Amino acid sequence: MREPTGARMEKSGCKRLVATFAFFHSLGVGFLCVSDESSPLQNWERVAAQIGGDQVRISEASRDQMGSTYQLSAFPSYLFFDADHNLRHTITGYPGDEKFLELVKSIKSE
Repeated sequence: MREPTGARMEKSGCKRLVATFAFFHSLGVGFLCVSDESSPLQNWERVAAQIGGDQVRISEASRDQMGSTYQLSAFPSYLFFDADHNLRHTITGYPGDEKFLELVKSIKSE
C-alpha cells in the first residue's frame, strides 16, 4: 500500500483543503487522515501542519492492520465520522473538494 500518485499537494491546494475540512467540522462531520511511512517524516510533518485536523502517521504493521480492517487500499486515506462518532465512509487519496462535499452531504442526510 503506497501513497497514490498525485497525492502531493501544492500550497494553494493545502489552503483549499484546510478551508474544506473546517467547513466539514462546522457541520458536525469529523474525519481522520491516515498516512503511512512511505512519505519521509519531515515531509509528512510539514504537510500535516499545513492541513491541520486529525492526522496520524502509522507504521507498516499498523498500515496492514488498518488496511484490512477498513478496506483501505493505499495511503493517505480518510475516515469520515458522523456527530455520534460512527464511521460512515472511507476514501483513499484526496479526490477533490467536490467529492469530499458529496460525502459530507450524504453523512448529514443519512
